[in-house]
Amino acid sequence: MVKKEETKETQETEEVFYPTNDYCFKRLFGYKGNEAITQNLLESI
Repeated sequence: MVKKEETKETQETEEVFYPTNDYCFKRLFGYKGNEAITQNLLESI
């Protein structure tokens, strides 16, 4: 799920990606080059 948030101060739209979404989770943790992110997540649990 991608949510667009708008702040009143800047009136800019920013996309927010939720890691609970399967697609976002795979993009964050499932690709080569992101091993450090995956390792940090697993160590923090």
